[in-house]
Amino acid sequence: MKDIFRSEQSLFRDVAKEKHKKLSSTFFILIMPVIVLVIGGFGAAIFIRRMGLFYLKDWFDPAFYLPIELMIGTGFAIVLVFLIVKFKEKRKISTLGLSITTYSLGQYLRGFVLGIMMFGSSLAIIVLSTDGEVSFQGISLRSMLPFLFMLLAWVIQGASEEILLRGYMLPALAVRKGAKFAIITSSVYFAALHLGNSGISFIGFMNIILVGIFTTLYAIYEDSIWGVCGWHSAWNFAQGNLFGCLVSGIELGGSSLFITYLPEESELITGGNFGPEASIIVTIIFLGAAYSLYRLLRNAAFISSH
Repeated sequence: MKDIFRSEQSLFRDVAKEKHKKLSSTFFILIMPVIVLVIGGFGAAIFIRRMGLFYLKDWFDPAFYLPIELMIGTGFAIVLVFLIVKFKEKRKISTLGLSITTYSLGQYLRGFVLGIMMFGSSLAIIVLSTDGEVSFQGISLRSMLPFLFMLLAWVIQGASEEILLRGYMLPALAVRKGAKFAIITSSVYFAALHLGNSGISFIGFMNIILVGIFTTLYAIYEDSIWGVCGWHSAWNFAQGNLFGCLVSGIELGGSSLFITYLPEESELITGGNFGPEASIIVTIIFLGAAYSLYRLLRNAAFISSH
């Protein structure tokens, strides 16, 4: 039976061709996301907020601040990754798992719908297991534009993290150190980027690792990161702007379609101050989802070897 985690196949094969050319060192691969996010993305967001929104505050509703910062900061991070790949490593942007095919839009939309469904089902189980409540509040005309801006911001933000970790780090590390090492390292790395978030707990940290493993298997299964970009953006959008929950410990404070109340005394189930992502319910769901993808990959490898 074929090894589904060989670095020479699937999502990794295009990057494997660059191993003896301009592919960056393991050290650079490991520090690059920090450089891009901290110096590039966050630096750009802070600069724009202080130099741009400060002088234009009379024309901007405060509700637009967060989505604009998110779009600029994470959008700039994407541009930096593209520049590194194109000019430092001398390879195509498509080697990030972003080949444009007739299936790309379908993969993205399928991932987006799956992200909403997975979070919605997780929250439904959490609410039914506690004294939680979800109430519809709708979107007013005044809040409609900020709401749509947040959707666009999540599209860019979700794509930025997937491009950094599943598009860049995962295949590059797979070529340098092997695919299994790359899967574990990139997933733990992804979780480590959330350690500074408010309310982070052991379960929350482990769940973020599981999210990393799930999205990695998803990307390998589809031989592309279009689907996981859609999934990631939809998951965050559903948390913060559909159901009004904390997003990895972050209180958005903006408009949401629903308002969710979760009791404080059921932290193991509700996730406490980190939000539903720290719930044991989410742990179970992602374990099941990751295992299902693993079985699909094993079955596909078995069929292709016969």
